[in-house]
Amino acid sequence: MASDFDVTGEDATDAATFEAQAREAFTDEKLPRALVLIDRAIELEPGSFDAWSFRAKILVALDRGDEALVSIDRALELEPSDYDALAEKSGILSMLSQDLEGGLKYAKLAYDAMVASVAPERRSDPEGDDFWAVENVYDNLYYALYRLGQLDEAAKIRAEASSYGHDFAEGVDDGDA
Repeated sequence: MASDFDVTGEDATDAATFEAQAREAFTDEKLPRALVLIDRAIELEPGSFDAWSFRAKILVALDRGDEALVSIDRALELEPSDYDALAEKSGILSMLSQDLEGGLKYAKLAYDAMVASVAPERRSDPEGDDFWAVENVYDNLYYALYRLGQLDEAAKIRAEASSYGHDFAEGVDDGDA
Protein backbone atom coordinates (compact mmCIF):
# COMPACT_ATOMS: atom_id res chain seq x y z
CA MET A 1 0.00 0.00 0.00
CA ALA A 2 2.87 2.41 0.67
CA SER A 3 3.69 2.35 -3.04
CA ASP A 4 0.47 4.28 -3.71
CA PHE A 5 2.07 7.29 -2.05
CA ASP A 6 5.68 6.88 -3.14
CA VAL A 7 6.57 8.66 -6.36
CA THR A 8 10.34 8.27 -6.06
CA GLY A 9 10.28 5.26 -8.36
CA GLU A 10 8.26 7.01 -11.05
CA ASP A 11 9.76 7.60 -14.46
CA ALA A 12 8.53 11.19 -14.36
CA THR A 13 11.15 13.87 -14.47
CA ASP A 14 9.00 16.85 -15.40
CA ALA A 15 5.95 18.59 -14.02
CA ALA A 16 3.76 17.77 -17.02
CA THR A 17 4.31 14.04 -16.58
CA PHE A 18 3.53 14.19 -12.86
CA GLU A 19 0.39 16.21 -13.59
CA ALA A 20 -0.74 13.70 -16.22
CA GLN A 21 -0.17 10.87 -13.75
CA ALA A 22 -2.13 12.81 -11.11
CA ARG A 23 -5.05 13.20 -13.51
CA GLU A 24 -4.98 9.48 -14.26
CA ALA A 25 -4.90 8.63 -10.54
CA PHE A 26 -7.82 11.03 -9.96
CA THR A 27 -9.81 9.36 -12.73
CA ASP A 28 -9.05 6.00 -11.13
CA GLU A 29 -10.29 7.42 -7.79
CA LYS A 30 -6.85 7.09 -6.21
CA LEU A 31 -7.14 10.48 -4.57
CA PRO A 32 -4.24 10.34 -2.08
CA ARG A 33 -1.92 9.26 -4.90
CA ALA A 34 -3.28 12.02 -7.15
CA LEU A 35 -2.50 14.56 -4.45
CA VAL A 36 1.08 13.33 -4.01
CA LEU A 37 1.63 13.43 -7.77
CA ILE A 38 0.17 16.92 -8.25
CA ASP A 39 2.24 18.17 -5.31
CA ARG A 40 5.34 16.82 -7.06
CA ALA A 41 4.30 18.64 -10.25
CA ILE A 42 3.91 21.86 -8.26
CA GLU A 43 7.34 21.39 -6.66
CA LEU A 44 8.83 21.26 -10.15
CA GLU A 45 6.67 24.06 -11.58
CA PRO A 46 5.23 26.23 -8.79
CA GLY A 47 3.78 28.75 -11.26
CA SER A 48 1.45 26.26 -12.96
CA PHE A 49 -2.12 27.50 -12.91
CA ASP A 50 -3.41 24.12 -14.12
CA ALA A 51 -1.60 22.21 -11.37
CA TRP A 52 -2.86 24.49 -8.58
CA SER A 53 -6.39 24.42 -9.97
CA PHE A 54 -6.33 20.63 -10.26
CA ARG A 55 -4.90 20.35 -6.75
CA ALA A 56 -7.99 22.23 -5.51
CA LYS A 57 -10.26 19.74 -7.29
CA ILE A 58 -8.44 16.81 -5.68
CA LEU A 59 -8.76 18.41 -2.25
CA VAL A 60 -12.48 19.03 -2.81
CA ALA A 61 -12.89 15.33 -3.63
CA LEU A 62 -11.04 14.55 -0.38
CA ASP A 63 -13.43 16.92 1.48
CA ARG A 64 -10.54 19.14 2.57
CA GLY A 65 -12.18 22.50 1.95
CA ASP A 66 -9.71 24.78 3.73
CA GLU A 67 -6.77 23.36 1.80
CA ALA A 68 -8.77 23.43 -1.45
CA LEU A 69 -9.47 27.11 -0.86
CA VAL A 70 -5.74 27.84 -0.44
CA SER A 71 -4.97 26.00 -3.69
CA ILE A 72 -7.70 27.68 -5.73
CA ASP A 73 -6.62 31.06 -4.37
CA ARG A 74 -3.08 30.31 -5.58
CA ALA A 75 -4.46 29.39 -9.01
CA LEU A 76 -6.46 32.63 -9.09
CA GLU A 77 -3.34 34.62 -8.23
CA LEU A 78 -1.88 33.21 -11.44
CA GLU A 79 -5.04 33.63 -13.58
CA PRO A 80 -7.50 35.96 -11.80
CA SER A 81 -10.19 35.87 -14.50
CA ASP A 82 -10.32 32.15 -15.21
CA TYR A 83 -14.04 31.43 -15.05
CA ASP A 84 -13.65 27.75 -14.20
CA ALA A 85 -11.36 28.53 -11.24
CA LEU A 86 -13.74 31.27 -10.08
CA ALA A 87 -16.60 28.76 -10.26
CA GLU A 88 -14.51 26.23 -8.34
CA LYS A 89 -13.92 28.80 -5.60
CA SER A 90 -17.65 29.50 -5.53
CA GLY A 91 -18.37 25.81 -5.04
CA ILE A 92 -15.77 25.46 -2.29
CA LEU A 93 -17.17 28.46 -0.43
CA SER A 94 -20.82 27.49 -0.86
CA MET A 95 -20.68 23.76 -0.37
CA LEU A 96 -17.65 23.03 1.80
CA SER A 97 -17.36 26.25 3.82
CA GLN A 98 -21.11 27.02 3.94
CA ASP A 99 -20.30 30.63 2.94
CA LEU A 100 -23.23 31.19 0.59
CA GLU A 101 -22.66 34.94 0.22
CA GLY A 102 -19.00 34.37 -0.68
CA GLY A 103 -20.05 31.56 -2.99
CA LEU A 104 -22.52 33.84 -4.75
CA LYS A 105 -19.90 36.59 -5.12
CA TYR A 106 -17.49 34.21 -6.88
CA ALA A 107 -20.28 32.57 -8.89
CA LYS A 108 -21.21 35.97 -10.29
CA LEU A 109 -17.57 36.73 -11.08
CA ALA A 110 -17.29 33.34 -12.81
CA TYR A 111 -20.47 33.99 -14.78
CA ASP A 112 -19.29 37.42 -15.93
CA ALA A 113 -15.88 36.02 -16.96
CA MET A 114 -17.53 33.11 -18.78
CA VAL A 115 -19.93 35.38 -20.70
CA ALA A 116 -16.99 37.61 -21.70
CA SER A 117 -14.75 34.77 -22.87
CA VAL A 118 -16.93 31.94 -24.19
CA ALA A 119 -18.96 32.51 -27.34
CA PRO A 120 -22.58 31.32 -27.05
CA GLU A 121 -22.09 28.55 -29.64
CA ARG A 122 -19.17 27.17 -27.59
CA ARG A 123 -21.33 27.07 -24.44
CA SER A 124 -23.59 24.43 -25.97
CA ASP A 125 -21.09 22.02 -27.55
CA PRO A 126 -20.77 18.94 -25.30
CA GLU A 127 -17.68 17.89 -27.26
CA GLY A 128 -16.05 21.32 -26.85
CA ASP A 129 -13.37 22.28 -24.39
CA ASP A 130 -15.63 24.76 -22.59
CA PHE A 131 -18.84 22.79 -22.08
CA TRP A 132 -18.19 21.27 -18.65
CA ALA A 133 -16.51 24.38 -17.27
CA VAL A 134 -19.53 26.41 -18.44
CA GLU A 135 -21.84 23.92 -16.75
CA ASN A 136 -19.80 24.34 -13.55
CA VAL A 137 -20.37 28.10 -13.72
CA TYR A 138 -24.12 27.74 -14.21
CA ASP A 139 -24.39 25.06 -11.53
CA ASN A 140 -22.55 27.10 -8.89
CA LEU A 141 -24.47 30.29 -9.66
CA TYR A 142 -27.79 28.46 -9.57
CA TYR A 143 -26.89 26.69 -6.33
CA ALA A 144 -25.88 29.90 -4.54
CA LEU A 145 -28.93 31.83 -5.73
CA TYR A 146 -31.29 29.01 -4.83
CA ARG A 147 -29.82 28.46 -1.36
CA LEU A 148 -29.99 32.19 -0.65
CA GLY A 149 -33.68 32.23 -1.59
CA GLN A 150 -33.21 34.29 -4.75
CA LEU A 151 -35.54 31.95 -6.60
CA ASP A 152 -36.47 34.22 -9.53
CA GLU A 153 -32.80 34.80 -10.35
CA ALA A 154 -32.08 31.08 -9.88
CA ALA A 155 -34.87 30.22 -12.31
CA LYS A 156 -33.46 32.63 -14.91
CA ILE A 157 -30.00 31.06 -14.64
CA ARG A 158 -31.49 27.58 -14.89
CA ALA A 159 -33.44 28.58 -18.01
CA GLU A 160 -30.34 30.14 -19.58
CA ALA A 161 -28.28 27.05 -18.78
CA SER A 162 -30.98 24.83 -20.27
CA SER A 163 -31.02 26.90 -23.46
CA TYR A 164 -27.38 25.87 -23.95
CA GLY A 165 -28.06 22.22 -23.18
CA HIS A 166 -26.94 22.25 -19.55
CA ASP A 167 -29.10 20.49 -17.03
CA PHE A 168 -28.77 19.94 -13.32
CA ALA A 169 -31.04 18.90 -10.48
CA GLU A 170 -34.07 21.04 -9.74
CA GLY A 171 -33.69 22.60 -6.32
CA VAL A 172 -31.15 21.66 -3.74
CA ASP A 173 -31.26 18.84 -1.23
CA ASP A 174 -30.25 20.54 1.97
CA GLY A 175 -30.86 17.57 4.21
CA ASP A 176 -34.40 18.48 5.22
CA ALA A 177 -35.94 15.45 3.51
